[in-house]
Amino acid sequence: MAEAVGLTASIIAIVELSTKIGKLCVQYSTEAGNARAEISRLENRLTDLNACLEAAQRLLDDPKNTALATARSLVDSLNACKRELSEVQDRLDPGSARKAMRRFGLRALKWPFDSKEISTVVSNLEHYKQTITLSLQVDQTTILLDMSQRVQDLSLQEQSTTSVARPPCFNVPFNRDQDFVARPDMTAWLRDKYSSSTGRMALVGMGGFGKSQLAINFAYSIHDEDSNVNVFWVHASSKPRFEEAYRAIAQRMKLPKRDEPSTDILSLVRDWLQNDESGSWLMIVDNADDVNLFYPKGIDERPLASFLPKVQHGAILVTSRSLDVAERLTGSRKNIFQVSSMDEAQGLHLIRNKLTVSFEHDAAVELLQVLDYIPLAITQAAAYINRRSPRESVETYLKSFQESDQKRKSLLEVDLGDLRRDETVSNSVITTWQVTFERIRQEKPSAANFLSFMSLFDHKGIPEFALHYYNGKLKHREDKAAGFEDDLDVLRSYSLVYVTANRDIFELHATVQACTRAWTSSSDKLPQLKSLFIYSMHGATATLGFCDTGGATDGRY
Repeated sequence: MAEAVGLTASIIAIVELSTKIGKLCVQYSTEAGNARAEISRLENRLTDLNACLEAAQRLLDDPKNTALATARSLVDSLNACKRELSEVQDRLDPGSARKAMRRFGLRALKWPFDSKEISTVVSNLEHYKQTITLSLQVDQTTILLDMSQRVQDLSLQEQSTTSVARPPCFNVPFNRDQDFVARPDMTAWLRDKYSSSTGRMALVGMGGFGKSQLAINFAYSIHDEDSNVNVFWVHASSKPRFEEAYRAIAQRMKLPKRDEPSTDILSLVRDWLQNDESGSWLMIVDNADDVNLFYPKGIDERPLASFLPKVQHGAILVTSRSLDVAERLTGSRKNIFQVSSMDEAQGLHLIRNKLTVSFEHDAAVELLQVLDYIPLAITQAAAYINRRSPRESVETYLKSFQESDQKRKSLLEVDLGDLRRDETVSNSVITTWQVTFERIRQEKPSAANFLSFMSLFDHKGIPEFALHYYNGKLKHREDKAAGFEDDLDVLRSYSLVYVTANRDIFELHATVQACTRAWTSSSDKLPQLKSLFIYSMHGATATLGFCDTGGATDGRY
């Protein structure tokens, strides 16, 4: 405030000085006719300076113009201008000038400046005027830019706070499967969870069991019932794919600031989905298998789980091979449906839809049995038969599949594509499950070894006592009982091992057994596991009294 008062006082003082000097110039132009040109130059410069100063004063006096920061820093320049004008006034003062003239016996006034001096004064006054003008221009430009920025900010604020009409989004990247076979129990469960505003639900099961196909069909059914519901598909197999899916949502919904380099796209989409403006929506988070992706151990890593919205007006359907991941993401085991293989009627329906050749009912049932009624295995078998028809049939495929472990492995490795599966993953049954095996080996190597050991048994009856004997032989285990249960829990969470009604007998799917054996044979651990199997069975049967006192055994198990 004091600075503004001082600035105004300086301007007033300069204007008064200029006015006085202007009057003196008029007097001199009458009495000192020989200097009229120089007097005129000074008068013109003073007139320009006064006009500039008066404009500056009007701006500074306006209470709205508090932002004239540059102009308010002109005190030093104005003081210099005032000093120079004071010196000019002193030299032009008629009283002083007449006294000097009388000393020399002269009566008329004589112009006290020579041409060079007046040029210097005029140049200095021009400099002061330009300095003041430039300062005002800088301030006015700043004010205009500030006004422009405020208008832009207001526009963005209105854009972000005002509901923007957007067309509904349906970005499921797969076509509807015309061969889809309904599984009523799962569909009913999904319907119940979706309508009850649970918020999150999950389908958990082995790769190839049809989780994603169920999710695709459910997404289309929701869209058919209400096309105003936004349906988003998010690939969650890796962080880049998760971010790519969120970026696609931001672009599709034209979210503000989505293209700015500094924008955190994950937060932007999450925050928008949590806003009522997003309306009703369903998000499918597909292939959420990696617990470290959603809940990393490093404190510097951002958990992807934190970018999944939590609201009443939206629902999230997770598909996962991992019960652990699904339970963490949904918050409760009650929100998880464990997807199993098909029943016989569903399997026959699927193979009938997929095959382009005729087949015998009994042969088809037998083929379904050896394939464990697993949708991916059925689909790939049908594709293989269709490709090689008429030289290949259900009967010839079944015969080849039962011929040997090597032939079974070869057939399970076939990958003939599927437009309704993620293009970045294999459609081969063995390759699909090897992804799970490798993940287990990374998470808990002992559980992976345990699965390899179990694959050496008959898949329908694996006795717990034999497994405990194997576990007891592992010298690195400090708490062997806890280690057994931990390994078993991991395998069960990935739907690889099942507990029978007897509770002390475990089972594997025959195809899981075949794929595990193929996976194990690629490592150098198979001979060691076979030896351990023999010793375990020998030790277990001897303990139970099935061998003579010498502990001899014929080696057949």
